[in-house]
Amino acid sequence: MAHPDYDREIRITRTAQTTPDKIWASWTTESGVRSWWAPNCRIEPKVGGAYELYFLMDNPPGTQGGEGNTILALEPESRLAFSWNAPPAQQETRIQHTVVDLRITGLSPTATEVELLHRGFGVGLAWDETYTYFQAAWTTVMDRLIAQFAG
Repeated sequence: MAHPDYDREIRITRTAQTTPDKIWASWTTESGVRSWWAPNCRIEPKVGGAYELYFLMDNPPGTQGGEGNTILALEPESRLAFSWNAPPAQQETRIQHTVVDLRITGLSPTATEVELLHRGFGVGLAWDETYTYFQAAWTTVMDRLIAQFAG
Protein backbone atom coordinates (compact mmCIF):
# COMPACT_ATOMS: atom_id res chain seq x y z
CA MET A 1 0.00 0.00 0.00
CA ALA A 2 1.39 3.40 -0.98
CA HIS A 3 1.98 5.96 1.75
CA PRO A 4 -0.34 8.97 1.25
CA ASP A 5 2.50 11.51 1.76
CA TYR A 6 4.99 9.82 -0.55
CA ASP A 7 4.26 11.99 -3.58
CA ARG A 8 3.46 15.25 -1.83
CA GLU A 9 4.82 18.35 -3.47
CA ILE A 10 4.55 22.10 -3.37
CA ARG A 11 3.58 23.78 -6.64
CA ILE A 12 3.28 27.56 -6.92
CA THR A 13 2.68 29.47 -10.13
CA ARG A 14 2.87 33.23 -10.55
CA THR A 15 2.91 35.66 -13.45
CA ALA A 16 5.53 38.43 -13.45
CA GLN A 17 5.31 41.59 -15.50
CA THR A 18 8.70 41.15 -17.13
CA THR A 19 10.59 39.05 -19.62
CA PRO A 20 11.99 35.52 -19.16
CA ASP A 21 15.60 36.76 -19.29
CA LYS A 22 15.03 39.02 -16.29
CA ILE A 23 13.37 36.24 -14.29
CA TRP A 24 16.26 33.97 -15.26
CA ALA A 25 18.86 36.46 -14.05
CA SER A 26 16.94 36.89 -10.77
CA TRP A 27 17.41 33.18 -10.01
CA THR A 28 20.75 32.34 -11.64
CA THR A 29 23.07 35.23 -10.84
CA GLU A 30 24.44 36.23 -7.45
CA SER A 31 23.50 39.86 -7.96
CA GLY A 32 20.02 38.83 -9.05
CA VAL A 33 19.42 36.61 -6.01
CA ARG A 34 20.77 39.26 -3.64
CA SER A 35 18.46 41.89 -5.14
CA TRP A 36 15.27 40.22 -3.92
CA TRP A 37 15.83 37.03 -1.97
CA ALA A 38 19.00 36.25 0.00
CA PRO A 39 21.54 38.65 1.52
CA ASN A 40 24.40 36.46 0.35
CA CYS A 41 24.84 33.51 -1.97
CA ARG A 42 27.19 31.39 -4.05
CA ILE A 43 25.89 30.46 -7.48
CA GLU A 44 27.89 28.62 -10.12
CA PRO A 45 25.54 28.57 -13.14
CA LYS A 46 26.36 25.10 -14.48
CA VAL A 47 25.03 21.61 -13.83
CA GLY A 48 26.77 20.41 -10.68
CA GLY A 49 27.63 23.98 -9.67
CA ALA A 50 26.82 25.46 -6.29
CA TYR A 51 23.38 26.90 -5.56
CA GLU A 52 23.87 28.09 -2.00
CA LEU A 53 21.85 30.88 -0.42
CA TYR A 54 22.83 32.26 2.98
CA PHE A 55 20.21 33.85 5.21
CA LEU A 56 21.77 33.62 8.68
CA MET A 57 25.12 35.31 8.21
CA ASP A 58 25.91 35.46 11.95
CA ASN A 59 25.62 31.66 12.29
CA PRO A 60 28.65 29.40 11.93
CA PRO A 61 29.33 27.83 8.50
CA GLY A 62 27.01 24.92 7.85
CA THR A 63 24.09 26.65 9.59
CA GLN A 64 23.76 29.84 7.53
CA GLY A 65 21.04 28.61 5.21
CA GLY A 66 21.05 26.67 1.97
CA GLU A 67 24.57 25.29 2.09
CA GLY A 68 25.60 22.25 0.07
CA ASN A 69 22.93 22.67 -2.61
CA THR A 70 23.77 22.18 -6.28
CA ILE A 71 22.30 22.90 -9.68
CA LEU A 72 20.72 19.79 -11.18
CA ALA A 73 19.38 21.19 -14.46
CA LEU A 74 20.03 24.41 -16.31
CA GLU A 75 18.14 25.35 -19.48
CA PRO A 76 18.68 29.08 -20.11
CA GLU A 77 15.60 31.23 -19.60
CA SER A 78 13.45 28.12 -19.30
CA ARG A 79 14.35 25.74 -16.45
CA LEU A 80 16.44 25.72 -13.30
CA ALA A 81 16.45 22.74 -10.94
CA PHE A 82 18.51 22.56 -7.77
CA SER A 83 18.87 20.47 -4.65
CA TRP A 84 17.55 22.10 -1.50
CA ASN A 85 17.71 21.47 2.21
CA ALA A 86 15.63 22.31 5.23
CA PRO A 87 16.58 25.26 7.44
CA PRO A 88 19.31 24.74 10.07
CA ALA A 89 16.73 24.53 12.87
CA GLN A 90 15.27 21.38 11.26
CA GLN A 91 18.32 19.14 11.67
CA GLU A 92 16.52 15.83 11.22
CA THR A 93 15.36 16.65 7.68
CA ARG A 94 18.18 19.04 6.75
CA ILE A 95 20.58 16.17 6.10
CA GLN A 96 18.44 14.92 3.20
CA HIS A 97 18.12 17.17 0.17
CA THR A 98 14.92 17.70 -1.78
CA VAL A 99 14.53 19.10 -5.31
CA VAL A 100 13.24 22.47 -6.47
CA ASP A 101 12.37 22.70 -10.17
CA LEU A 102 11.65 26.14 -11.60
CA ARG A 103 10.02 26.60 -15.03
CA ILE A 104 9.94 29.95 -16.82
CA THR A 105 7.54 30.57 -19.71
CA GLY A 106 7.10 33.79 -21.67
CA LEU A 107 3.41 34.57 -22.07
CA SER A 108 3.70 37.88 -23.92
CA PRO A 109 6.38 40.54 -24.48
CA THR A 110 5.71 41.84 -20.96
CA ALA A 111 4.50 38.81 -18.97
CA THR A 112 6.29 35.66 -17.81
CA GLU A 113 4.91 32.68 -15.95
CA VAL A 114 7.09 31.23 -13.19
CA GLU A 115 6.23 27.81 -11.81
CA LEU A 116 8.02 26.37 -8.79
CA LEU A 117 7.76 22.69 -7.93
CA HIS A 118 9.36 21.41 -4.71
CA ARG A 119 9.36 17.65 -4.19
CA GLY A 120 11.26 14.84 -2.52
CA PHE A 121 9.85 15.19 0.98
CA GLY A 122 10.19 12.27 3.34
CA VAL A 123 7.61 10.76 5.66
CA GLY A 124 7.08 11.40 9.37
CA LEU A 125 6.47 14.21 11.83
CA ALA A 126 9.78 16.00 11.12
CA TRP A 127 9.03 15.93 7.40
CA ASP A 128 5.51 17.21 8.04
CA GLU A 129 7.07 20.22 9.77
CA THR A 130 9.50 20.79 6.90
CA TYR A 131 6.73 20.51 4.30
CA THR A 132 4.54 22.99 6.19
CA TYR A 133 7.50 25.36 6.55
CA PHE A 134 8.20 25.32 2.82
CA GLN A 135 4.54 25.77 1.86
CA ALA A 136 4.70 29.17 3.57
CA ALA A 137 8.30 29.98 2.64
CA TRP A 138 7.93 29.35 -1.09
CA THR A 139 4.72 31.37 -1.20
CA THR A 140 6.62 34.29 0.33
CA VAL A 141 9.57 33.80 -2.04
CA MET A 142 7.36 33.74 -5.13
CA ASP A 143 5.39 36.77 -3.97
CA ARG A 144 8.65 38.67 -3.40
CA LEU A 145 9.83 37.71 -6.88
CA ILE A 146 6.64 39.08 -8.44
CA ALA A 147 6.86 42.26 -6.34
CA GLN A 148 10.39 42.76 -7.69
CA PHE A 149 8.86 43.38 -11.12
CA ALA A 150 5.63 45.16 -10.15
CA GLY A 151 5.45 48.79 -11.15
